Parts: sequence; structure tokens; C-alpha cells
Amino acid sequence: MFLIKVVKYFASSRPLSAPPLDGDGEAFVLDAEHNVRVPSSLNTHLREYQREGVKFLFDRYMLNRGSVLGDDMGLGKTIQIISFLSALMEKSGTTNDVDRRHKHVSVLQDKQEWKEQRKLPPADATWATALIIVPSSVVGVWAREFEKVGDFLCLTDVTGFILWEVGTI
Repeated sequence: MFLIKVVKYFASSRPLSAPPLDGDGEAFVLDAEHNVRVPSSLNTHLREYQREGVKFLFDRYMLNRGSVLGDDMGLGKTIQIISFLSALMEKSGTTNDVDRRHKHVSVLQDKQEWKEQRKLPPADATWATALIIVPSSVVGVWAREFEKVGDFLCLTDVTGFILWEVGTI
């Protein structure tokens, strides 16, 4: 198994090149009260059963529970995860996403705490992170899709774990 850690970071929003599968060009609303929505640029490419998968992931997330998304190959698990994370990470699917994290960190570095202590808040305090575990055979495919479709640039492949046994002497 390889692990992919996806850190909330946006570099650009390239439009998808494939024609829409279904959808009406509207964002897919997961939580209207908190304005959590899948950007229309992604929603346009989701099939109805994939929207149900995204909603399932979001519902589990709101219950503070983990989830496993599994089905036959080729049914769109990757785009469902990208859509779910894009909603959580408040992506707009527009050029407003360009360098958003970089600009945010620059603002934080202008604050007194940074100037005095060179300290930033923990990453999860302002930018959601996710750990995705996939079989090693699909890591490359998932990484390319995250970069192409979701513009997630901070991908880390973790391979080869060394587990140390901790005990008392």
C-alpha cells in the first residue's frame, strides 16, 4: 500500500477537457447552511450515483466517522474523492483558487506572532488535510487525477514503512 497525503493547496484551476456527463452546470450543495458545495466545474462531470457517493462521504465526515469507498474499477472513486475534498477545502473551481494558500500564508506571516516567534498555526487549523490510502498499483493514476482535475499540488507518496517496536528496557 502507498499513502497519499493531500494537503489543501491550490495552484490553478484548469477546466476539465472532457464534455459533461450530466448535471446542469450548477454546484452540488452538500450543506447549504455552511455553504459546502462541490464546484460546478466538477459537479458537471459527476454522474448521479457519484453524487450519492460524495454525499455519503460528506455525511460520514459530518458524523466524525471514517468511511471506505469501494466498488468495481472504473466507476469513479477518484472523482468522488476529489469532489468531496474540493467541497471541504472550499475550492471554487475558478481562477480564485490560484495561489490561495500561498496568499493566506503570506497574510499569516505579516502578523506579529510570526515576526516575533516565527510560528504559524497548525496546518489543519486553517487548511484541511486528508490522508488517502490506496493500493500501490493506482497511486500514479490517483496522483495524476488529483493534479489534473482537482489541482491539488501537495501530494506525498509514502512508501516502505519501517515499524519500530517500542517497549521498556
